[in-house]
Amino acid sequence: LLRAREALASGDTKRAAGLLDAAEAQEIPQWNLLRGEIYLMQKAYAEAAGCFRLAEAVYPKETVKML
Repeated sequence: LLRAREALASGDTKRAAGLLDAAEAQEIPQWNLLRGEIYLMQKAYAEAAGCFRLAEAVYPKETVKML
C-alpha cells in the first residue's frame, strides 16, 4: 500500500493500480481510499464513489471532500 501511495503521489496511476491489485489486503479502508483516488484520477467517478463509501467510516475527512 505504501508503494501504491508513492506511485499515486508521483502521478503514475497505472503503477499504483497494479500495486493495489497485487495487494493481499483489498478489503481494508486504506486500500479502498487509494483505489478511489486512482479511479478519481482516471475519471471513473461511479467506481471512485463506491470505494470512498467503503472507506468513509475510517477516513471521513479524506472521503467527504472527494464525494
